Amino acid sequence: MNDYFLELLNEFPTRQNNILDLVITNNLDKITINEILKPSEWEIFTHHSAIMFELKVAFNPLTRTKRFVFDCQRANFEHFRVHLQTLNLEEEIHEFSNIDQDWMNWKNALFAAVTEFVPVKNAVTEFIPVKNAKGRKFLPWMNNTILHLTKKKTR
Repeated sequence: MNDYFLELLNEFPTRQNNILDLVITNNLDKITINEILKPSEWEIFTHHSAIMFELKVAFNPLTRTKRFVFDCQRANFEHFRVHLQTLNLEEEIHEFSNIDQDWMNWKNALFAAVTEFVPVKNAVTEFIPVKNAKGRKFLPWMNNTILHLTKKKTR
């Protein structure tokens, strides 16, 4: 541990007379050991004592980024299907070209069609209806019915 500038903070036995559970740090100012709890004190079946320590850290939360989410409920699927039937996506793939470039061409042609017929949530433009998308953990396809069924299955 000395080779990596680490220090062991707890020198109390945590399993009979042995030090098995460790608190190791390279910054002594950030960690403080409060107490060692015997297994009988915290009502969990184990042979190890619990080390209660305090970790003093500061962090900056992730900033929410603006993102675009397709609003499929307001999509014009009839015109989208007609447009896809007239769009020849095979033209985007060439026999002797780079597969990565073919993929980008195909994907760009498909997304150009999608953005034409499917409105976007959180768009900056004024003519598209704006809807607030929630944070990163929100999944737009998860509605109350699906959440209820998921909880029911878990129970």
